[in-house]
Amino acid sequence: PELLVRWYQLSIFMSVMRVHSTETEVPHFPWLWGPDAEHAMRKAVNLRYRFIPMLYSLAHRQYDSLEPMFRPLAYYWPHDVRSAAATDQWLVGSSVMVAPMLSVFPPWRQVYFPPGKWYRLGVAGESAEEGPTTVTLNSLPLDEVPLYARAGAIVPLGPVVQSTAQLPEGPLEVQVYGGA
Repeated sequence: PELLVRWYQLSIFMSVMRVHSTETEVPHFPWLWGPDAEHAMRKAVNLRYRFIPMLYSLAHRQYDSLEPMFRPLAYYWPHDVRSAAATDQWLVGSSVMVAPMLSVFPPWRQVYFPPGKWYRLGVAGESAEEGPTTVTLNSLPLDEVPLYARAGAIVPLGPVVQSTAQLPEGPLEVQVYGGA
């Protein structure tokens, strides 16, 4: 179930999130894969709902100005060879970097931080990584997705809901990352 969890986490940051299964396999419902996998998949889906305000804004910007929602690192650092080689991590908009675990073995991954200061998203008080540098993440907990906010990022987050129909038209949580 760990690889399925990692795929759930990957799909959070795709324009369309769908989790399919076939008639001959165990369905990909979180509760069918044990309590640890269920918790991690539920946490991933809840994170997706929290990102909906940002994703909607980015989708509108893509429609209006053709600026892509999801961008390779080379989009902002075209002369950085390591940014061009980073094919398993990307930016959501201009300020949130996603570096998902894409496999079970090895149980670690390297994350490349382009030039600038990068903070763990949603982790207050943690020191920032100063790029360019590469960091190895060892034994990442099953319910964690490596997410980083670029210095100066403003990240709007909605509440946890069970469907987009429940998204309120009211206050959002706004996380601001200093240092730009």
